[in-house]
Amino acid sequence: MEKMQEITEFAENIKLKKVIFGGYDKNDVNTKLNELVELFQQYVQEEQDRQKAQVEEYEVKIQTSKILITELNKKLSALMLEQKNIERKKEKMQDAYKDYCSNILKQYSESLCALSTEFSKILDNITVLQKDMAQPDIFDKIEIHVEEEEPIAIECTEKDIEEITFE
Repeated sequence: MEKMQEITEFAENIKLKKVIFGGYDKNDVNTKLNELVELFQQYVQEEQDRQKAQVEEYEVKIQTSKILITELNKKLSALMLEQKNIERKKEKMQDAYKDYCSNILKQYSESLCALSTEFSKILDNITVLQKDMAQPDIFDKIEIHVEEEEPIAIECTEKDIEEITFE
């Protein structure tokens, strides 16, 4: 504002040369200069008000940006934590899946070994049976236990005996 005061004082203290032909009226020149200064002051005031409003607007935007940055940083931290949790869960699931596959493979392998052993026994038995069947004394090796029964007493007449025919 000091500059405005200086301009105003300059306009009031201006000394105009007097001219013989077509000179200017000092009061009129001062009035015009004062009007010019007043217009200039209005312009400067408007410019200052506009700049002040811009500064306030920028300060609000800065505050809003700071709040948004803080919120975004919180969300980013939460997302990073969630990502780590997901990665841990993924690793656990992969380990569990590996263990599961390993157990299934082990069980499958054990089952195959057991079946292979059982199949070998069956083949051995078949081979033995084939050899035994080729030998005539097979029936001697096969033990058949028949329990002896007591004789049954049947009563019949001569007529019954005559009717029995043997073909």
